[in-house]
Amino acid sequence: MFYKINLSKIKKYQKFSSYSLSFMSGAQDGQKFIGLTILYIYIVKGTYQIDNCFWWIIIFVSIIMFLGVKFRWKKNC
Repeated sequence: MFYKINLSKIKKYQKFSSYSLSFMSGAQDGQKFIGLTILYIYIVKGTYQIDNCFWWIIIFVSIIMFLGVKFRWKKNC
């Protein structure tokens, strides 16, 4: 059944899935950076007054991880 699948299609799906996985992994790591940023603000400023504008950290880390995977894609075969 699988021997009839075109190899170029499989490679496209592999690239798409690796790009998607790297973007979502970056989104998860971005949330960790938000936690560290909040901790830093709390320690340095001594207050817990934080704006709700940390969403850019998640997007930034996601894009950086996506670009890292996209431009480092190597053919293993």
